[in-house]
Amino acid sequence: SGSARDEERSRGASAPLRRQLTFTGTPMLSAISDDGAYLAYVVPQGDSESVFVADLAGGAPRKAGVVSFVNSLEWSPDGTRILVGADNRAIVAPRGGGSTQTVPIPKRFEVAVHAYWLPDGERVSVHGNLSRRVVIIDLRSGDTVPIPLRDRFVLFEGAWSPDGRAFAVATEDSTREQLRVLSMDGSATIIVEDTVGIASPRWSPAGDAIYYARGHESVWRVRVSARTHAATGPPEEIHRFLEMLPNHDGHAVFTLAKRGRSMAYTQGLRFANLWSISRRDSGAATVAALTTGTSQIGSPAVSPDGGTIAFVQPVDDGRELFRMPARGGPPTRITFGAAVGRAGIAWSPDGRQIAFVSAR
Repeated sequence: SGSARDEERSRGASAPLRRQLTFTGTPMLSAISDDGAYLAYVVPQGDSESVFVADLAGGAPRKAGVVSFVNSLEWSPDGTRILVGADNRAIVAPRGGGSTQTVPIPKRFEVAVHAYWLPDGERVSVHGNLSRRVVIIDLRSGDTVPIPLRDRFVLFEGAWSPDGRAFAVATEDSTREQLRVLSMDGSATIIVEDTVGIASPRWSPAGDAIYYARGHESVWRVRVSARTHAATGPPEEIHRFLEMLPNHDGHAVFTLAKRGRSMAYTQGLRFANLWSISRRDSGAATVAALTTGTSQIGSPAVSPDGGTIAFVQPVDDGRELFRMPARGGPPTRITFGAAVGRAGIAWSPDGRQIAFVSAR
């Protein structure tokens, strides 16, 4: 996991202070408490995933619970409990250990559960990716309040506003990715729309801005009205080059320590490069690296004449096509704003065109 001070700097200002927080295991998802004192994170262990809690002042991490396929992880407003959304269920785990509480999710609910605290710390909301409703659940009484959605879209990560009247949620429809604000009557207003993935919305303490992840590399902010929750300005980039590790939905996730003025995220250590393997007459193979670096280069395709390799490489605002000589040499970028998808790419028979899937 990585940590960075959020001084709300504009682009081009001095870099934030970053500090590594975990040194063992392979954390896939993390959440920092509002006061910045504790970190919860998820580590795969066999067929399950374990939730650990670390006191950032020191001491060994403690296992807080074991579930399967964690979709969401969030601290309670007072920092004493952790809410975990997982397959078929959601649980509340005490920070100091002890018995977990199972959230009474309505019957016939979706398998993948996302769960989030309301500001009072006694109610939570749950939804699935394909839900037609967001359900608020009182942890004391078990009473539920459904919020039927007026429009149809896929739901991902979310967060409740400080006043508890609006739910910011990352969504997508058939064409684009959105940051929407859902009201208690089920109406949803699009705050930001993009061709690049939007994820992990987080409210500022005053409720006058929403931070979100754009792709896997950057965190952006859009200012909103604390009263109406409508956007009051264009999005602006806050941090970049973060190398955030995607969650099960393929999205980057970060959390804010609102009182500690810091953010925490899980940093990916994955990268990929291109290699050539040539066979000699003797049968032995010669292996040579064609690219270097820490980008996740993928989908290599050799041209029909064998002289050029086309491939996909992440850039600041998405994934683009590049080409290079098959024997090695400097790569050349050949698309701009293409938002290349994760399927393979293909040369035309004459070698003059390349076909690809786009996320646009």
